[in-house]
Amino acid sequence: MNKPRLVFVAADSFPITLGLHYALSQEDKDKAKQFRQRVGTERIWGTFTTADELAAQVSRALANWKQDPKGTQVKYLTYLIDRNTYLDPRGIMQTVRSVSLKLDEVHVLLTAEREIAKDPMLDKRMLRLRAGLAFEEELDEELAGPDGGLAFVRSFQELRSERVDLAQAVRDHSRIVVLGDPGAGKTTLMRFLALHFAHAVRDAVATVVRDKDGNEYGEARFPIFIRIAEYADALAKHRSLSLREFLPHLFGNVEAPVDEIAKVLHSALKQGQALVLLDGLDDIASPDGSARTAALDLGQVDALRLGQ
Repeated sequence: MNKPRLVFVAADSFPITLGLHYALSQEDKDKAKQFRQRVGTERIWGTFTTADELAAQVSRALANWKQDPKGTQVKYLTYLIDRNTYLDPRGIMQTVRSVSLKLDEVHVLLTAEREIAKDPMLDKRMLRLRAGLAFEEELDEELAGPDGGLAFVRSFQELRSERVDLAQAVRDHSRIVVLGDPGAGKTTLMRFLALHFAHAVRDAVATVVRDKDGNEYGEARFPIFIRIAEYADALAKHRSLSLREFLPHLFGNVEAPVDEIAKVLHSALKQGQALVLLDGLDDIASPDGSARTAALDLGQVDALRLGQ
């Protein structure tokens, strides 16, 4: 009937009384399982283990639905979840058959190291340089002035490293650049964050994002996952294309009109409720760095290098 549906599914751990369990025939159980699988392919607003949890989720979902009656936000978040639920097998040799592994079950949260200079101003310049986000003319200005170049070089000789928990870094900092060698796990980390924040916002199960190990990532925010290389390709063809204009077209596979997707994304950005994940800043080969500049204005930045 093309009516909107708000779907809530009892969690696998939902307590069922023994009397009900034994009263159901095997045929009834099979039908129930098939029904769960069918509604599971639609948009799920949440899972519950108690009546109170169900009541709270219904209340939140109705409020969200009134704000977004066409369900565009849920469609986008479901698309993001579907794209990032499983580990990307590329680069992994599979000799017998393809195996699907859930990212949440195999991802190991790494720690990182932060290198800090004694002088806070030099520290900020160094971080911009190490992140590859300072251009030659900017460095010329940094090195200008009495003893500028010597002081800048000395800052690299006066570093101290400190171990950083990535969950805490995401929780405590508004802007982070994650550094690492190829294969260190930068993209996997981005996908992991996109998955958990999308679940938290779509299912409204909690106001704070946590993974299965209890690591806390801060307030639930609307995730926007961007592969900068795609924007760079479009920018090469249309030099005046802003990231804001291009953003909705990144999600062309979402079953919703582009203008509706644009409203949802721009609303989250305008309200300051977005978690923007920029993947592949180091892959941009733009000589003038225009894609990188348009994608990210650093201001205060914390640069972290992935470690074991």
